[in-house]
Amino acid sequence: MGTRSIIGVLGVLRKLKRTEGLNLAHSTLQYLQNWSEDSSPSVVLRMSIAIIEQIEDARNILAASDLTDEAKEGLLATLDGLSAAFSLGGMNTQLQNYLPALDSAITNFAIVSSLAGSEFPEEANREIDALVVEIKALRDSAEVANLGRPLADTVTRLLNALLALLHNAAAVGVDAALAAYLDLVVQLRRTQPPKKAGDDAKSGIWATITSWSDRLVKISNLVDAGSKLAPILERAPEILKLLG
Repeated sequence: MGTRSIIGVLGVLRKLKRTEGLNLAHSTLQYLQNWSEDSSPSVVLRMSIAIIEQIEDARNILAASDLTDEAKEGLLATLDGLSAAFSLGGMNTQLQNYLPALDSAITNFAIVSSLAGSEFPEEANREIDALVVEIKALRDSAEVANLGRPLADTVTRLLNALLALLHNAAAVGVDAALAAYLDLVVQLRRTQPPKKAGDDAKSGIWATITSWSDRLVKISNLVDAGSKLAPILERAPEILKLLG
């Protein structure tokens, strides 16, 4: 049984349970906004899409597994509820309408994850925490401000998205963070700052951002070596040459 998406669904359920100040009477949108410093619609949408992708992957894995139909029934019902809760049409509805029994849902997915011998690794959490500190430092640096608008605004927005997805990687999956990173790299590579000072700032920022690719691949492999995006990051130097 593949484990990456099962870990992700368990991460979502645990995150819902542990979010301070919120309970099942609140909406999914309120949870998503709480999970990010930047609660902009684009970041919320990225997280929602990533979670739904995890849910659908988990559904396929469970359907193809050797579990009995009786065992699958409760798990799939939880996935149905989560999928509806994180959909665009369900985000503003109280979460209890979709997940009335959150504790038992956590227990069921924890059992499946345990049987598969898989949890989100603590080493991956440590690597994420260290990288998050660096990303925040760059986002708040004078170098980014010196890029000039609108590039500085774009880089800040994309760094915030990367931060939100990394910080919630146990729930949204590491691939979502890898995709946000690739988006950041491509946009920064293709956009020219308006002034010479911006060119100098961009060179320093570029060196910092490209140094993160190996660490993101390491995080991905710590969670599960099955990522589709990690091999792309491993070939980042070749790809960047093609971007010009």
